[in-house]
Amino acid sequence: MASRHEQLDSGGTVLCVKYKDKKDLYLLSTVHEGKVVETGKTDRRTNQPVRKPDVVQHYNSNMNAVDQFDQHLS
Repeated sequence: MASRHEQLDSGGTVLCVKYKDKKDLYLLSTVHEGKVVETGKTDRRTNQPVRKPDVVQHYNSNMNAVDQFDQHLS
């Protein structure tokens, strides 16, 4: 959803993103371009494809691996 995307500013070498879903999420990246991509999911209320900045999508896809690693440490 484009309305969830609040601020995207690429000022050269560092991308700064503030993304609001349930809570505010602030991300800095030197490797992402700030493109908005489809997640492959559909919003239940609007039946529209869910869209997020590429840095948020990358963060979400890698957090599962971090969670699994943390489980093995405990």
